[in-house]
Amino acid sequence: LHILMEKAILQPLNLTNTTSQPSFGPDANFAETHFTLRDGQSLPFQRIFGFKNSLHEGAGGYYSNIDDMLRWSKAILDADKDPQSSPVIRGAATFLSNQVPLDSPSRQFRFYGMGWITTQLPGVMGLQGANAGFLSRRKLPVLGAGAESMVTYYHQGNAPGQFSAVFLFPETDPAVVVLTNSQTHSDAAGWLAQAYIAALFDFPNPANYTAIAVETRDSIVEACDGLVSDIAETRKRHAAQPPHNLNTYVGKYINSLGNFFIDICRHPTNKEWLEMRFQGLDLEAYNLHPYYGDVFEWSMDCDEQARKGRFPNPNPRYYEIHFNVSDGKEQEATTLSWAKMGHIRPNGIVMLREATHDTVRGSQSMILQDKLGMLVDVLA
Repeated sequence: LHILMEKAILQPLNLTNTTSQPSFGPDANFAETHFTLRDGQSLPFQRIFGFKNSLHEGAGGYYSNIDDMLRWSKAILDADKDPQSSPVIRGAATFLSNQVPLDSPSRQFRFYGMGWITTQLPGVMGLQGANAGFLSRRKLPVLGAGAESMVTYYHQGNAPGQFSAVFLFPETDPAVVVLTNSQTHSDAAGWLAQAYIAALFDFPNPANYTAIAVETRDSIVEACDGLVSDIAETRKRHAAQPPHNLNTYVGKYINSLGNFFIDICRHPTNKEWLEMRFQGLDLEAYNLHPYYGDVFEWSMDCDEQARKGRFPNPNPRYYEIHFNVSDGKEQEATTLSWAKMGHIRPNGIVMLREATHDTVRGSQSMILQDKLGMLVDVLA
């Protein structure tokens, strides 16, 4: 992917500071990632290029700067006005087209296209960013209140400790780009972009984005505190002691694709807990506390989530680890499920313990071999 992007887009548009293959030295002019605690303290985080050479490389794995993003924005605006103006960006009308309706759409506006939202001011912005999830819809500010209508295309993104916002205005040509290297208790890039746009166009009734950012922070902190208290209350209502010996749950659990695993092991210091490690990494080690039955939990408050470099998630169900224990003589957990997310993923992600996973994969392999054998017989 990075070779194709380099030849087809980055080099022709002279985006010399944009790459998915970062190799910055310790003294490079690189904005290091930070995470913010509830008291405002900013913690520098270990430099990790987690999306490099992964499936996510094309959807969050590119590093750039303001100059390159403004060049990219100009190229999009030029291609939108004249599709023949650029041999590089073709099909702008397609990726700026109305595909998915958002927030009470009209016939032409408030739609998501292929990466871009097309909407009209005055209106609520930032529906692609994190703030729309942190605040209720009625609390999101109207950008451009009292001003004449104008069209905008915008895109927002984030990676651990980094947020971005790009707004394009095809009728008047400005582009506003905000890149941040700190994960605060709000999507700061989204609020900063809107504040700058309000000043750029001299809107008559700008929102107080400082106050809104504070309200967003308070909302997140309160929700995360509620997560911890909700789990504590649920634990009180149940016998927290698991029904089986902790060794019952120990093992390596693998997803259905075989490209992600979770190690469950005995806790190194607390004999009543387990420890969970994503991909077996020390950096991704979390305490597993008995919750109820064969369910454990790994909840964290806001500051703990920040110290681990995690996106704030106050959903208690997300932190439940459900083990399925066999009924045989030698009882052992055969699967675990985790990361439940409401109607999107009500049953969570199911992962098989290694021995069980190997058996299932072996069965699938035998079935595939049988089908290939039948195909050979037919062709013969």
